[in-house]
Amino acid sequence: MSEQQFFDDRMRYLAFIENTNEKSQFCELVFPYIERIRCDQTCVKILDAGTGDGSITTNIIRAFHNYHPNKLLSIFGKEISFKDLKSTLNKLSDRFMEHPKMLVTLTNFKFSEIKQLHKSDKINGKDVKFLEIELSGCNSYDFQKQIMNAEVIKFITQFWGINSNSSGNTQYTNPCVINVFRKDHSRVVFKKCQNTKMPDNFDLIIASQAYRSRSPPERKVSYVIAPLARLLSDSGELLITHSKGGEQINDILKVAFKDLNAFPSLAKDLIYHLQKEPKIDNYHYEYSVPSTYQFKFTDTPTGAPSELFGREIDAKIEALLYFSQITDQEIKTLNRNNEQFLKLRASIRQYPELTFINEFFTIKKLKTIRNH
Repeated sequence: MSEQQFFDDRMRYLAFIENTNEKSQFCELVFPYIERIRCDQTCVKILDAGTGDGSITTNIIRAFHNYHPNKLLSIFGKEISFKDLKSTLNKLSDRFMEHPKMLVTLTNFKFSEIKQLHKSDKINGKDVKFLEIELSGCNSYDFQKQIMNAEVIKFITQFWGINSNSSGNTQYTNPCVINVFRKDHSRVVFKKCQNTKMPDNFDLIIASQAYRSRSPPERKVSYVIAPLARLLSDSGELLITHSKGGEQINDILKVAFKDLNAFPSLAKDLIYHLQKEPKIDNYHYEYSVPSTYQFKFTDTPTGAPSELFGREIDAKIEALLYFSQITDQEIKTLNRNNEQFLKLRASIRQYPELTFINEFFTIKKLKTIRNH
């Protein structure tokens, strides 16, 4: 991985999600879409386009059960990190206890490859590795033992690897698919979710921080947004959120990185490129007006050290650097300049609350375009 490119370091990721309330604030925006999701079909299909530690995925399932307790749910999760995969699996046992009519499919496929799921035993010449976890028993303790048993851990360790390609981007070593379901509901799950054999008709797709902030808008559209939009069902919606910065964050960044534009392309730029591009497919798409929401650094008790990255000021610096996707090389340059680093600390201390701003917008698939 090039030091000139932001690398999503796991320790920084864990520190950020523990020290901020970003995920809970984003979930509050997602819940109304789950409430009004179309339920006239036999099986509702949702894709989490990057499960991370599984917090958003499990909150989606909780909300779905609250609004649609008797509805069949097929939820897909895309994740390349084997550690995040295990974290997501670890959170599923209680969800299957509460909502038994559910099929969970986890994969490391690229967004553009998800259409091929179950259509082929090979992706780009590589054999797809499949694992089915059929849960028996009647309590979450039994489910947990089966979800994280030796066979599952062996499968993940052996096949769910990552490496870097020539461009410095992470990629899987093997394309993998894991299906998790309850044995006592397997008949109805597979009978009524047969359309999961054609995984390109999701009713709802959630894409949270699915691309690097400083990637060109054309790349964000071509490699992430357009492939995800193609996976929507008729009237399906794609919910997208990414970092915007905000006045406070941008002011602090200018102290440490004078000429840096950490958030060069925002929702309006992405929508412009989507509208400018040839039609994604034979459908019309409706784009919402972008909105913003804020979340905060959650303060530790006065004088107490943060569990990750030391005292509060250091934890705030790490949160700022992670949120702004500062590269390793930029961090090394900052650390070598003691004067600039002290200015950064002083600048952060000016704000009793460290507030971050994200953008949020949606894409809805409308009726088919008719050729005349």
